[in-house]
Amino acid sequence: MKNAMRLPVLALCLLLSFSSACNKGGDAAADKYAAVKDTLTKYVSLLDICAKEVEAATEAGAIAAALNKMNDGMQMIALKIKTLGKEYPELNVPENIPADLKPFMDKMDAIHPVMMAAMQKANTFASDPVVQLALGRFAEIQRLMD
Repeated sequence: MKNAMRLPVLALCLLLSFSSACNKGGDAAADKYAAVKDTLTKYVSLLDICAKEVEAATEAGAIAAALNKMNDGMQMIALKIKTLGKEYPELNVPENIPADLKPFMDKMDAIHPVMMAAMQKANTFASDPVVQLALGRFAEIQRLMD
């Protein structure tokens, strides 16, 4: 069970790393990265809402509901994230990140520990079937972004 729970957390870390890479530094083409900014704004919002709801949850059903709300939103942007990664391969190199994306990096840096704490709390309810399903769905959505 413990190994099964590591996959969603690892997938989240990888996605956060990708998103973090998309969020540092440059100035030449503010509009060029409009889709990146929009997608990352949605992504950070989903993580933030999920983290707050998981933090407030006291039972497995509430944790599963928070994860599934995030999953619903992630499913809507997963393919966009994958497409943007291919469309802007330069963003995979931290030294190439434009300055106008730095605020998004800062938001990702801020939400990362909060979301990791939420996932740790979710893992304490991992034996519950509804939480297992929600975490499994999260892992499936992460695979869509690969």
